[in-house]
Amino acid sequence: MFFQEIGYEVLEASNGKQGIQVAVEEAPVLILLDINMPEMMGYETLSYLKGNPKTAPIPVVMVTGQSELESVERCLDAGAKDYIQKPFELLQVKAKIERVLAG
Repeated sequence: MFFQEIGYEVLEASNGKQGIQVAVEEAPVLILLDINMPEMMGYETLSYLKGNPKTAPIPVVMVTGQSELESVERCLDAGAKDYIQKPFELLQVKAKIERVLAG
């Protein structure tokens, strides 16, 4: 996987509920969160993460196939630090992650 090759440890979850569990247990330094997921949509997952004192400080970058400005605004208003629009280039994702982690 690209991110492991460039030195990041990657934790995976297949849906929002698993993602919340992983975030609470592992406290990652950053979360990439897709808007469209099974069981719990990304917006709902983001809301839970930002409402939980243990996960609230973790920066979240939303991943979306939606291009509407409303979708982007909703992500940022809900507490995401940035967003990545699909399809994307891995170097673009790497640059956004590094910018978010730099603070």
